[in-house]
Amino acid sequence: MAFSHPAEKINFLHSGIKNKQIHGEMTDTYHRLLAGEGKEKADAFLSTHALAIHLTPFGGCTHDFSQAPCEKHLQCWNGCSHLLRTHLPRETERIEKQLRLTQRLAEKMKAEADGAYGSERWRQDSERKIDHLQKALGMPRGDSPTPVFPDGKPVTVAEHMKKGSSVK
Repeated sequence: MAFSHPAEKINFLHSGIKNKQIHGEMTDTYHRLLAGEGKEKADAFLSTHALAIHLTPFGGCTHDFSQAPCEKHLQCWNGCSHLLRTHLPRETERIEKQLRLTQRLAEKMKAEADGAYGSERWRQDSERKIDHLQKALGMPRGDSPTPVFPDGKPVTVAEHMKKGSSVK
């Protein structure tokens, strides 16, 4: 997505949230505020918090980094609800490359580490990522960014969603 000005990027994000073309916590919060508090409060929320869609080599991310960092590099392929296919130039090529690398890694682990402590967990993780990468590649091209895992779970959880702990 080529934006000639930061305002274009913000307008794109705000429009996607308002039209529910972009999914995630920001969209849910906007529509909850719209229904409960009215348009003025909902739009104020967007102006304050929805300032960026993060473009990655594999698509877009709608995670609100002002709320919490993304704690796991590339774990978006494990079903993160923030991951979007943007269909930007070369995105498909980069996903195909990631798929090939992950497949080679899985083959190497099977050949060299089969039976080693923890290898089963790594094998399952690789297989899940392979399935998810293939799913993303099979998605039809849309007019707007499309969630790869609309029913997925965010990798990071906002502070208000975390359960309390006796250990601080």
